[in-house]
Amino acid sequence: MPTFNPRELRGLEKLEAAPQKLQTELARLVASSKRVSPKVELCNEKSGEYCIKLEGTLASEEETR
Repeated sequence: MPTFNPRELRGLEKLEAAPQKLQTELARLVASSKRVSPKVELCNEKSGEYCIKLEGTLASEEETR
Protein backbone atom coordinates (compact mmCIF):
# COMPACT_ATOMS: atom_id res chain seq x y z
CA MET A 1 0.00 0.00 0.00
CA PRO A 2 1.36 3.45 -0.82
CA THR A 3 2.31 5.61 2.14
CA PHE A 4 1.64 9.31 2.36
CA ASN A 5 3.81 11.43 4.62
CA PRO A 6 2.00 14.07 6.70
CA ARG A 7 4.53 16.66 5.46
CA GLU A 8 3.26 16.06 1.92
CA LEU A 9 -0.19 17.47 2.73
CA ARG A 10 0.83 21.11 2.26
CA GLY A 11 2.41 20.18 -1.05
CA LEU A 12 -1.02 19.29 -2.45
CA GLU A 13 -1.88 22.98 -2.63
CA LYS A 14 0.93 23.53 -5.14
CA LEU A 15 -0.51 20.92 -7.52
CA GLU A 16 -3.66 22.84 -8.48
CA ALA A 17 -2.26 23.62 -11.95
CA ALA A 18 -1.36 19.96 -12.54
CA PRO A 19 -4.62 17.96 -12.37
CA GLN A 20 -3.00 14.62 -13.31
CA LYS A 21 -0.38 14.89 -10.57
CA LEU A 22 -3.03 16.04 -8.07
CA GLN A 23 -5.16 13.02 -9.00
CA THR A 24 -2.23 10.68 -8.34
CA GLU A 25 -1.35 12.31 -5.03
CA LEU A 26 -4.97 12.37 -3.78
CA ALA A 27 -5.28 8.66 -4.62
CA ARG A 28 -2.10 8.00 -2.60
CA LEU A 29 -3.49 10.05 0.28
CA VAL A 30 -6.79 8.14 0.36
CA ALA A 31 -5.03 4.77 0.03
CA SER A 32 -2.72 5.74 2.91
CA SER A 33 -5.59 6.65 5.23
CA LYS A 34 -7.34 4.49 7.77
CA ARG A 35 -10.32 6.85 7.77
CA VAL A 36 -11.54 9.22 5.05
CA SER A 37 -14.66 11.37 5.01
CA PRO A 38 -15.47 13.60 2.02
CA LYS A 39 -17.92 16.47 2.48
CA VAL A 40 -19.36 18.30 -0.53
CA GLU A 41 -19.50 21.96 0.45
CA LEU A 42 -20.39 23.41 -2.95
CA CYS A 43 -21.83 21.90 -6.12
CA ASN A 44 -22.97 24.41 -8.76
CA GLU A 45 -24.60 22.46 -11.57
CA LYS A 46 -24.66 25.47 -13.91
CA SER A 47 -21.03 26.56 -13.63
CA GLY A 48 -19.49 23.20 -12.71
CA GLU A 49 -17.82 24.78 -9.69
CA TYR A 50 -17.39 22.50 -6.70
CA CYS A 51 -15.72 22.38 -3.30
CA ILE A 52 -15.03 19.13 -1.50
CA LYS A 53 -13.56 19.00 1.99
CA LEU A 54 -11.61 15.82 2.63
CA GLU A 55 -11.01 14.83 6.24
CA GLY A 56 -9.25 11.73 7.44
CA THR A 57 -6.58 10.05 9.47
CA LEU A 58 -3.37 8.80 7.96
CA ALA A 59 -2.45 5.23 8.78
CA SER A 60 0.88 4.67 10.49
CA GLU A 61 3.64 2.96 8.54
CA GLU A 62 2.94 -0.24 10.48
CA GLU A 63 -0.74 -0.13 9.47
CA THR A 64 0.11 0.24 5.78
CA ARG A 65 2.28 -2.85 5.64
